[in-house]
Amino acid sequence: MEENALNLQTFIVMLLFAGQCSGVRMVELLIPDQVLLGERAVLQCLYDLEGEELYSVKWYKQGQEFFRYIPGDREQKIVTFSLPGIFVEKMNSNANRVTLRNVNLGSTGRYRCEVSAEAPLFNTVSQSKRMQIVAMPRAGPRISGGRGGYSVGDLVHLNCTSDKSHPAANLTWKINNQPVNGHLLHHYPVIKHESGLETSILGLEFKVFQDHLIGDSMELDLKCTSSLTFTASSQNTELRRQHLETARLVSSALRNTGVFLLLPIILFFYF
Repeated sequence: MEENALNLQTFIVMLLFAGQCSGVRMVELLIPDQVLLGERAVLQCLYDLEGEELYSVKWYKQGQEFFRYIPGDREQKIVTFSLPGIFVEKMNSNANRVTLRNVNLGSTGRYRCEVSAEAPLFNTVSQSKRMQIVAMPRAGPRISGGRGGYSVGDLVHLNCTSDKSHPAANLTWKINNQPVNGHLLHHYPVIKHESGLETSILGLEFKVFQDHLIGDSMELDLKCTSSLTFTASSQNTELRRQHLETARLVSSALRNTGVFLLLPIILFFYF
């Protein structure tokens, strides 16, 4: 009995010593911060087994497993599980990489890679990172709400509405190319559509003064700009795409009556 107890203690000490001397180690988790709607996403999990044999690599989204790689299973090394927003390309996935095709807004979330070594210790490491799917606006902003004409002292009330996107585009107003004071702006709640896309609306309200009418033509120049930036980084490159479009409304004054008419000239500038 004493000999068996001694052997058991020796075995436990050996296991603990082995666990301290070696074990699987996570080197780097490469997951893009942002991916454009409808494109492919490559998730990479780089690790060092440090002399151990690989038992499994598992991928999770929001805590739910969707991919499993077990090299010891000769019949089915790769197993995938159905999740919303997840479409795995098995032919382009392996022990270090998972490729997702045709990502949609449901693909946004936190992804975790879990690597386990073989028996007897089954040392396991994991790391996670969030990925966001971005849908860029397909058109520029729209200006609405103007009347047919104004005189000095009248109140101008306009709205600027962005095109659908995800996340919602950022809107800014300018009067005669000058930034607008915050107290003149009205921030409406973001509109969330059934598709998951979002729309921003930013209101502008101010009283017309003589100083607003500039130049010989006595024009009032109003501009609303919609912006959204997409950035995707890999090991060696960074892809940056920016939506930046401006709607412009120019209003001319009638000199004799002191009244100027809003001429709905809407111009779009692409950058």
